[in-house]
Amino acid sequence: MMQNRKRNFARRWAAVFIFLVMFANTVFPSFSLTENGEIIHIKTAEDLKELAKNCILDTWSKGKTVVLDNDLTFDKTAEKFLPIPTFGGTLNGNGYSISGLYIDGNNSEVGLFDTLQVGAVVDNLTVSGKVTSDGGSTVGGFVGKNYGKITNCTFKGTVSGDASVGGVAGINEVSGQLINCNFQGTVTGEHYVGGIVGQNTGSLIRCKNRGDVNTTVVEVEADLSLLGTAESVPAGTDIGGVAGFSRAVIRDCFVKSSLSGGDYIGGIIGSGKESSVVTGCVTLVDIKEFGRYCGAVSGTETGEFSENYYVSDTLAGLGRISYEGKAEPISFYELSRLDGIPKEMTQFTLSFVIDDEKVKTLPFSYGDSFEDDILPDIPAKEGYYSYWDSNDLTDLRFDKTVTAEYSRYVLTIPSEETRSRGSHVFLLDGNFDDEDLLTADKIEETDIINGKRASEQWKIKCSDMSQESYTIRFLSADETAKGFSVYVKQNENWKKIEGEAFGSYLMFSVPKGEVEIAVIYSGYKLAVVIIAAASVVIAAGIIIFIQKLHKNKSADGTLKEQKN
Repeated sequence: MMQNRKRNFARRWAAVFIFLVMFANTVFPSFSLTENGEIIHIKTAEDLKELAKNCILDTWSKGKTVVLDNDLTFDKTAEKFLPIPTFGGTLNGNGYSISGLYIDGNNSEVGLFDTLQVGAVVDNLTVSGKVTSDGGSTVGGFVGKNYGKITNCTFKGTVSGDASVGGVAGINEVSGQLINCNFQGTVTGEHYVGGIVGQNTGSLIRCKNRGDVNTTVVEVEADLSLLGTAESVPAGTDIGGVAGFSRAVIRDCFVKSSLSGGDYIGGIIGSGKESSVVTGCVTLVDIKEFGRYCGAVSGTETGEFSENYYVSDTLAGLGRISYEGKAEPISFYELSRLDGIPKEMTQFTLSFVIDDEKVKTLPFSYGDSFEDDILPDIPAKEGYYSYWDSNDLTDLRFDKTVTAEYSRYVLTIPSEETRSRGSHVFLLDGNFDDEDLLTADKIEETDIINGKRASEQWKIKCSDMSQESYTIRFLSADETAKGFSVYVKQNENWKKIEGEAFGSYLMFSVPKGEVEIAVIYSGYKLAVVIIAAASVVIAAGIIIFIQKLHKNKSADGTLKEQKN
């Protein structure tokens, strides 16, 4: 009897314990004990928030394993509890993804994690979103500063900062390892900027960059004494497809990327120290703008290089020189037959973007060309004219994005001819683009119209012939709008058109962008002369009359004195 009671008592407490564990797993992150420590299951954004809160203490995560149980999607409220300050355990992404990551601040060491400690592991996770630090340094999609190991991870999105900016990590320290990591998107920074890491002193193995590096960076004035040019070049030094700057090992990496910057631009590394090792890497890069030291593999020759290959008609491998066995050019056909080449390296896309939205994409093969008829129509915007920023779609050898541009119409274009005080003879009003021109050729031998010879005769032409009508403003030699009649030649006959004064200009409209006009002085000047002459005559008569009247009065006064 006593034994049955004990058994029932044990069963009840076991049931209570199981209930409490199930309740905790429902409400809080799931913790379970193993021989090696705790396992923490992350199922919701709240779970990750709790993890970030606990990771303020640097030792809290050591020995713990964090497992992602499903995909997570964030909104901007996640910015309030991210980044995770420091992590020393193991995070198993289980092939799941975290999307909607948004971190925007001005701190240093910024990413999903601020810092991954020595011994930390992050594996099999995809993160997409935006990580930016205005004026901050050490910025990466996954981690700002990495002392641990990141494997089989991908970041998709935008990463930007000041210095040491990378698609996956800002700085990869001596103990840091990035193995089979990928980046897709855009990385932007001023110094030490790379598709995978900003600076590398650890090891980068089998990483792939399919994103753009510094192609949208703000321009600054270059050092003219160094570049020998007065033009502005993009800011940024040490810009690389894998690492902006490296002191250690980069092996078996693939890069298909567009890059821009100032000095030290390279398909794998921008520059490196003597201890740098780059081996077994392949690049297909488009370096759009650069200052000094630019190469398809490295901006300089510093470091150890072996068995690196690239495809380019314009770039050398290391700075201005290619070396057999170190940084060697190959054909696109040879690249496509290399073992282990990612399929993305041999596939190309032509994209059309309107108002930041991709409206059309076309796949193409290396070297293909397209005609203009594949260009989509650009929606009209009132007060603006539109155009595609690139019309050359021939012999394409890299992914290309063509963007619709809107520019506000130029409302008035002037003729080159001016009057004595510098004012333009003609002004043409309408909706024009920046390249439209107004030409005005003066005809010396003018026609006789209605018995009067034209005072001035001009042939006027606008380069834009698409307008429904054209409003012209004409300035006479006397710089006045009064007293003129304007005629336009139509079918070899002169037709008078109506005009009105617009300040000193005479304004009138014509139906075509190319016309011949004649200006005849009306009777305004003659009337002025007649009126002025008449005024003089009248004034003189009045003066004579007054003088005579004065003389008569004087004579009468003299006569009266004599009589007296």
